[in-house]
Amino acid sequence: MDKKKLAPPPHHKEKVIEERELKTQVEEQRTAARQKAETRRSRRLSEKKRDFLDTVGQAMSEMVSMNEELSASLNELESIMNEISASAMQSSSATEQNNAAIAQSDNAVNLIADRNMVILEKVGFLQNLLKNTTIGLSGLISGVNLSADNIQKTVGQIDTLNRQAAAIEQAIAGIVAVTKKVNLHALNAGIEASKADEFGAGFSVVAEEIRRLAEESNRFSAEIDPALQMVRKDVINIGQDLNAMIKQARADNSKANEITANIDSAVEDIVTLQQRGDRINSLSQSHQVLFSKILDNSRLIAVGASQASTSSHTALSAIQQQVKAIDSVAKNAEDIENQIEVLKDQGFSEAAAEEVATSAEELSAIVEESSAAIAQIVSAIAEIAQSAEQQSRAAGDNSGVIEEIEKQANEIAAIGENNQQQTLKQQQLMQTIDREARAMFSSMTETAETFLVSAEKINALQESMENLEIISQQMANLNIVGMLLAINGRIESARAGEQGSGFAAVSDEIRALVIQADDENRQISRGLRNIQKTITSISAGIEYAGNQIKQEVDKTKESTTSLVQVEQDMVEIAGQTAEIMTATSQSFAAIESIKMGIETIASAAAQASAACQQASAAAEEQGKGIRQLASSAEEIANQADTI
Repeated sequence: MDKKKLAPPPHHKEKVIEERELKTQVEEQRTAARQKAETRRSRRLSEKKRDFLDTVGQAMSEMVSMNEELSASLNELESIMNEISASAMQSSSATEQNNAAIAQSDNAVNLIADRNMVILEKVGFLQNLLKNTTIGLSGLISGVNLSADNIQKTVGQIDTLNRQAAAIEQAIAGIVAVTKKVNLHALNAGIEASKADEFGAGFSVVAEEIRRLAEESNRFSAEIDPALQMVRKDVINIGQDLNAMIKQARADNSKANEITANIDSAVEDIVTLQQRGDRINSLSQSHQVLFSKILDNSRLIAVGASQASTSSHTALSAIQQQVKAIDSVAKNAEDIENQIEVLKDQGFSEAAAEEVATSAEELSAIVEESSAAIAQIVSAIAEIAQSAEQQSRAAGDNSGVIEEIEKQANEIAAIGENNQQQTLKQQQLMQTIDREARAMFSSMTETAETFLVSAEKINALQESMENLEIISQQMANLNIVGMLLAINGRIESARAGEQGSGFAAVSDEIRALVIQADDENRQISRGLRNIQKTITSISAGIEYAGNQIKQEVDKTKESTTSLVQVEQDMVEIAGQTAEIMTATSQSFAAIESIKMGIETIASAAAQASAACQQASAAAEEQGKGIRQLASSAEEIANQADTI
C-alpha cells in the first residue's frame, strides 16, 4: 500500500539551508586543514630532502676520502706484497744454491771417506807388515846373540887347546931329555964294548943302534915342536879374529835393536794414523747426518718459499681485485654524486630516489666483494707469516748445523795436515831403516862368512894334527925298537959273562929311559888326539854359529824387503792425504757458500716477517676502510629508502 508523503515540518527550508551552509563550512575547514597538512608535509619533505642531501653528501665525501685512502693503502700493500714475493724468490734461489753447495760438499765428504778408507786399509796392511818385520828382527837378534854366545864359549876352548899344546910341549921336552940321556948311555955302551974287546963286539953294535935311534927320536921331537907352535899361533890368530867378529856381531845386534826401536816407533805412528783415520771416518759419517739435516731444513725452506710465493701471488691477485673494486667504488660514488646533482636540479622523485637506492645497493655489493678480497689477502698474509717463521726456524737450525759441520771440517783439515807431516816423517824414517838394515845385513853376512872361514882355518889344522900323530906313531915305533935293543944289550952282556957286567947296567938304564920316553910319547899321542877333538869342536861350533847367523840374516832379509813396500805405501798414503786436503778445501768453499745462503734465507725470512707485519697493518686499514664504505653505502641506501 503506497505511503502518503507528509508535508515538510515548519521551518524545514531554513534548516536545509543551514545544513548546506554547515556542510560548506565543514568543506572549507577540511580544505584548509588539508592545505595546512600539505604545507607541513611539504615543509617536512623539504627538510627530509635537505637532511638526505646533507647525509648523502657527507657520506659521499667520507666515501671519496676513504676510497682515496684505500687506494693509497692498497698501493702500499701491493708494494709490500711485491717485496714479499721478491723475498720468497730470493729465499728459493738461495735454497737452490745451498742444495748445489750441499751436493758439492757431500761429494767432497764422500771423496774424503773413500780416500780415508784406502788409507785405513793401507795402515792396517802396514801394521801387519812392520809387526812381521819386527818379529823377524827379534828372531835375528836372538839368533845372533845366541850364536855370539856360543862362539864366545867356543873361543874359550882355545885356552883348553893351548893347555893341551903346552902339555905336549912338556912331553916333548921330556922326550928330548930322555933322548940326550939315551945318547950318553949309548956312548958309555960303546966305551964298555971297546973295553971288553971281542966280548963287546955285539954290544957295540947294539950301542950304535941305540945311539942312532936316539938321534932319530930327537929329530922327530924337533919336528913336532915347531909344528905345534905354528898350530898354537894359528889358533891364537883365529881366536883374535873370532873375538873381533863377536864384537862386530854384537854391534850389528845393537844396530838391529835400534832398527827395531825405529820400526816400533813407526808402528806407533801408524797406529796414530789409524786412530786419526777412524776419527775422520766418524766425522765423515757425522757430516753426512748433518748434511741430511740441512737438506731436510732446506726442503722445509723450499716448501715455505713456495708457499710464500703462492700466497703472495694469491694476495697480489686479490689486491688486483681490490684495485678493481676500489675503481668500481669510485665510479659508483661518481654515479651517486651525479644522481644527487640531478635530484638537486630536477627535484625529488620516486624514480630518482630508486636510482640512488639501486646505486647504493650496487655499492654495497662491491664493498662486500671487496671485503672478501681483503679476507683473502689477510689469509695469504697469515700463510706468508707462518712460512716466514718456518723458514726462519729452519735457517736458524741450519746455521747451528753448519757451524758444527765447519768445526768438524776444521778438525779433518787439522788431522790431514798432521797426517801429511807424519807420512813425510815416516817416508824419511823408512828410508833410514831400509838403508841401515841393508848395511846391518851386509855386516852380519860378512861376520857370518868370517866365522865360516875361521871354521875352515881351524878345520885345516886337523891336517897338521894328523901329521903330528904320524910322527908320534913313528916315535912309538922307535921306542919299541929301543926296547928290543935294550933287551939285546942285556943278552949280549949275559954272553960276555963277567966282562959284560957293564953292558947289563947300561942296558937296564937304556931300557928304563925307553920306557920313560914311551910314556912321554903316549902323553903326546893323547894330547894330539885331544887337540884334534878340541879343533873339531871349535870348528863345528864356529861353523854352526856362522851358518845360523847366515840363515837368520837371509830369513830376516825376506821380511825386511817389505820396508820398500812400506815406503811406497807411505807415498801412496801421502797422496791420498793430499786428496783429502783438496776435498776439505772444496768442502770449506761449499760451507762458505751454504753459510751465505743461510744468511740470505734468514735475511729474506726476516724481511718477509717484517713485511707481513706491515702488510697486516695495511690489510687491517683496508678492512677498516671497507667497513666504513659498507656503513656509508648502507646509510645512503637507507636514506634513499626513506625518501
